[in-house]
Amino acid sequence: MIFNFEIAILFLAITIWGCQPNPSPTPTPAPGDWQKIDAKGRFSFLIPPDIKPDTVQGIDSYIGQFQSSNMQINFDYGGHSDPLQYSDKSEYEETITKSDGRKAKLVTFHDPAMNQNLAYIAAIHFADLGDGQTKLTMWVYGKGREEQIIATKILQSIKFP
Repeated sequence: MIFNFEIAILFLAITIWGCQPNPSPTPTPAPGDWQKIDAKGRFSFLIPPDIKPDTVQGIDSYIGQFQSSNMQINFDYGGHSDPLQYSDKSEYEETITKSDGRKAKLVTFHDPAMNQNLAYIAAIHFADLGDGQTKLTMWVYGKGREEQIIATKILQSIKFP
């Protein structure tokens, strides 16, 4: 009977351990030559020096876009940001994480249909920035896995005032 009890305890421990969400990735510091982008005092983030701003205009949100030859960054800060429901996409991974102390959903996936030349995507969504209404979603599109790794560093660099 002791043998069966030990097996039951082991099974329970494995079951509990297996149900844990993906651990938050440990943020790695951005390289020293990256530039800080101040998003009108609402938040900031770091980008590689070859990425330059584009002019875009939002309707009901504050949006931004930055681009280089191998990456594109978009953000949407407002009440209607994308909650990142893309679990049907190829190579989809989702992690609940914290960035600058705020809970966020970080996703990565591959989808040539979204942007044929920049098909490796990493994105982060902050569902509530403290007022119960304002959200932030940032997407980074890249040419390959190397850019997806850089994208994750960009997303993990987000800071709030």
